[in-house]
Amino acid sequence: MDNGKVNIYIGGESTNRNKLFFDRIVKYNFDKKTVIIAPENKLYYYENKILNLKKGINTNIELLSFSRMPYILFKKTKNRNNIYIDEIIKEMYLSKIIEEENKKTNLIIFNNDKLVKEIGNIFSNIFENGIQRDQIESYIDKEENDILSLKMKDILTIYDKYIEKKLDKLDKEEIYNKIFEDIDNNNYFDNADIYIVGFNTFKEIQLKIIDKIIKKSYKNNNTININIVIDNIISNNEIFNATKKTFSNIINICSNMNVDIIKGEQVEGEFLAGERELSYNKTNIKTNLDILKQTLDEKSIYEFSNINEKVNEEDNSIIIRRFEDKKDEIEYVAKNISNLLNSDNSLKEKYTYNDIQIIMNDKDEYKYILKEIFDKYGIKINIENNQNNSLVILYVLNILKILNGNILEKINYIKKSEILKNDIFIEKNISELDIYLLEKYIKRWNIYKIDQEFKYGKDSEKYQEIIDTREVIIEYIDMLKKEISGENGYDISKNIFEYLERNEIISKIYNENGDRDEIISQVIKLNEILDRLSYLEECTLEEYIKYFEMILTEQNNYRIKEKDELNIITTDNTINSKITYILSADEMNFPKVIEKKELLTNSEKEKLIENNIQIASLEEDIENKEEIEAYISITSPEEKLIITYTDKDNEGKEILPSIYTKNIEKSFNIKDRNNLESDYKYDDDKYKEDIINRVKKAYFTKKFLMDEIQKSIKIIENEKDFSIEGKEKSDYNIYYKYLNGIFNILEEDSLQYFKNNTNKPNKIEKELLDKIYLGGNIHTSISRLEKYAECPFSYHLRYGLNIKDRSSQSSNYFASIGTFLHEVIKETFDYIKENNINEKITEEGLPKKSIYSLKEELIFKENQDLEINIERYISTIEKIVNKSIEIVRKKEQFKEFGFKKNNEIVLNKIEKEMNKICLDINEGIRLSKFKILKNEATFGSGQRDYGNIVYDLDGKSKVYLEGAIDRIDITDMSEFRIIDYKSSDKTIEIPKVINGLSLQLITYLSVIEEKLNLKPTAMLYKRLLYGLESKKGRLDNLEIIKKAKQDLKMNGKLIIDTLEDKEELYIHDANLETEGKVKSEVIDIEKTKDDIISKSKIKNILEKEEYEDIREKVFEKIKEISRNILRRKCGYISI
Repeated sequence: MDNGKVNIYIGGESTNRNKLFFDRIVKYNFDKKTVIIAPENKLYYYENKILNLKKGINTNIELLSFSRMPYILFKKTKNRNNIYIDEIIKEMYLSKIIEEENKKTNLIIFNNDKLVKEIGNIFSNIFENGIQRDQIESYIDKEENDILSLKMKDILTIYDKYIEKKLDKLDKEEIYNKIFEDIDNNNYFDNADIYIVGFNTFKEIQLKIIDKIIKKSYKNNNTININIVIDNIISNNEIFNATKKTFSNIINICSNMNVDIIKGEQVEGEFLAGERELSYNKTNIKTNLDILKQTLDEKSIYEFSNINEKVNEEDNSIIIRRFEDKKDEIEYVAKNISNLLNSDNSLKEKYTYNDIQIIMNDKDEYKYILKEIFDKYGIKINIENNQNNSLVILYVLNILKILNGNILEKINYIKKSEILKNDIFIEKNISELDIYLLEKYIKRWNIYKIDQEFKYGKDSEKYQEIIDTREVIIEYIDMLKKEISGENGYDISKNIFEYLERNEIISKIYNENGDRDEIISQVIKLNEILDRLSYLEECTLEEYIKYFEMILTEQNNYRIKEKDELNIITTDNTINSKITYILSADEMNFPKVIEKKELLTNSEKEKLIENNIQIASLEEDIENKEEIEAYISITSPEEKLIITYTDKDNEGKEILPSIYTKNIEKSFNIKDRNNLESDYKYDDDKYKEDIINRVKKAYFTKKFLMDEIQKSIKIIENEKDFSIEGKEKSDYNIYYKYLNGIFNILEEDSLQYFKNNTNKPNKIEKELLDKIYLGGNIHTSISRLEKYAECPFSYHLRYGLNIKDRSSQSSNYFASIGTFLHEVIKETFDYIKENNINEKITEEGLPKKSIYSLKEELIFKENQDLEINIERYISTIEKIVNKSIEIVRKKEQFKEFGFKKNNEIVLNKIEKEMNKICLDINEGIRLSKFKILKNEATFGSGQRDYGNIVYDLDGKSKVYLEGAIDRIDITDMSEFRIIDYKSSDKTIEIPKVINGLSLQLITYLSVIEEKLNLKPTAMLYKRLLYGLESKKGRLDNLEIIKKAKQDLKMNGKLIIDTLEDKEELYIHDANLETEGKVKSEVIDIEKTKDDIISKSKIKNILEKEEYEDIREKVFEKIKEISRNILRRKCGYISI
């Protein structure tokens, strides 16, 4: 009878689940082998954790990841000689295949190499899930006339060539299948207790391997322990969707086994997160962080609004900060960490680098800013886990780039590496100064080729030295070309190895640096890269370098961080720490919104799964994975959680806080989120003292001092300010000399700037403003208020002094075109409204689907009645539009504009687009429950549709606003929306709205709501001009339809009572009423297969309470701007 045992540890991050799991390892690991299976990126963390728990004694413990399994399990088997293909080599092969097949026009849809990674992932799933070629062929034969079958034809074409190219080499997934087949005959797990930890999900093949390992270990009377982050056996918390599936799979594997499910208990006071005893929290008082963890274990963040327990508003275990700029955000975090690591303050516990983790999902976009700012504070960070400190690898990379780079790159790579120690440079006595002079000459005279004539500056005494240096470099480059170039990866790899050996490069680097073990480690890594690249067939040097760097990046992902270094990681690498910083906690990055590739749509993936062909992950599986990773990140700290985010992305577009950020901030009533100061503040004397201590500790960097120089200038220049009671003179001397040394580095004029920077611009004279702005009331427009909010000085010039822009003539020209466009639309839709055109179209039998979806259906399936209906509809709209154009052209204002030459050409192009523009606008109406209430609705005094918009400022003064909105729509249930037409893409950015930079839509929406007593449902932008540029060639029908669908959509904000009231969105698109997964073509909303709004689209929705809050802030902003205009607050302006 089997005596094996399975322990499954479950619980959220507020429980002692982890403690129970790791206590077992410590308690039972004595005379028996222990195998810990964990993700590759967390092996180092778990190894250190266990070493600490076992006080440095690591008896019989082996750590294993799936990627390490082949090397461990196949060490003494026939499989040890298999040749493997990794992801990099796979991408190389696929790139070549797509290029070759494209030349032969064998590919229908996948005809560019940008899809290489996605196609590689599909092949991985084919191999992993054991999908046979004939399964795909069978689907193609069955569904011959749909888009998916065309895609699958391309997949098969590339697949066949890939199999042919790789011959007997194995993919990673095929290796896993070999492991699966080999486990029964392999004795590695025979006498070992198994611990599985750190996995939220498993791939299909990984799960099959785990299945085999568990069953074999159990049969051999071993104990299997599995750690899963899940709140309960039956979980209803959406956060745990991913791990719920994993738990269910493990339970199925362990059926008919002796299983114990050990549920972690919530702990407070003594332990936090079940990880360790805290020195500062031994009471039973819960911190806000404790409460947050426990609440998240009980309910999803999407249901997370009211906290059941009383929160402590003085507690700072959770900090949230908002910034306007990414630099400010990073600066705040760097300064915070600097204070934690270095300040001798009243904190009870000193922090080290290992106590802190930084999570930032978009770190790659900001790596240069991160490095610059953290360097400034003397903090070493590891962003890409890069191995630029690997002198051997860096040397090889530099010689490759010298061969392939432009002239300045060649010089730069020679200058910044060990290459100057090459014999040719030593023999010719070429120094760094010689290289610098050559570089300066090249930049000054705009030299673009190293071997072109240097004909300038011949009279200079340094000219001949520059020519001599150039000749040595040319000689060196020619020698490199001869010795390293090759026709394929094998030749180039072999030549690099021989070059290093022949020139004794490794020995020279070792002699210079002296760390034998480190050099050996670097050579091993280099050999691995060269070996992998040797499988490349024909390749250019440029391709070789590209793949060299890709392999290097992959290696770097698993580099162990140095002792005094901070890793900046993404959510999938989160570990436990004392303090966790989460940067970029916005709607796009936390959880990370995965960019959706159009290779296979979600519905296409679902269709393939129905045919037992699973070759790609479904969107909801990816979203669930991101959700659990975000949860683990939020709950990872033991003592403090610091969340930061900005209002804008790296392109300056508005971006909202993450649902986590927003709901945590609201629930814990966290204020001052835009406070840019560090949370550790000093008074002046304390600040001076701290600087002295930092200088003496020699970690205060030059760059930091340069930034702080303005604050410190008085201390240096004025002896009397330079005194702190009770300090020795030697301290001041250190401080004085150090700062003076930095001053000497600065340019003299820069120093003068810091000393004499007193030229603040003067304010506009009050007397002048009194003459311009008279009276207690203000009559203006929304756009003018926006102009003031953007720049008071510009407002004053334009509307106070009436100074016109030089480009006003061209502005008038384009304004006339815009007016023409709006007039045609107004004329068209007034006619459609008055004659009930859409009702007649519906009666004639046109389905409530977009015209483009209907056209798509006709490509694959004939339907004569539908085709007639579509053509009749399009023809009807075109006739109305053409008639409207005729009417508008005859209007007096456009006669004056004069349709001559260029004007006529542009307007003809616009007229050609007008049919498509009006068709799209009408689709947005036809597919909804709305009818047009008013086109070109105007506000103001005189003959306007609605009166002035009036705000009382202070009981004495008022502001009267006028303006116009392009369209107001209304339903039979008194719901309304407003639409503004724009010539380019535009979105509603809430921070801009609140700050007065984008007031129009929300102001008009609230005014109509009040004046007509209607319920607001949306404020939307509709893009009009799709591009007047002429296009070469012609797109096929499918691509035309795809582009047309994109043009159809309106962007903006939709307003519903709460997120649970998704049905309120259906009035905008009848297709949303369909149960299950639906993607609207007219608004930016989609539903999942579970009939809920996709998380990635929640950002486009405002709950009623949120809308009302923004509306009130806008009212106050309008009053504030108006008061400022009346009070002559035009800022600091030169005049």
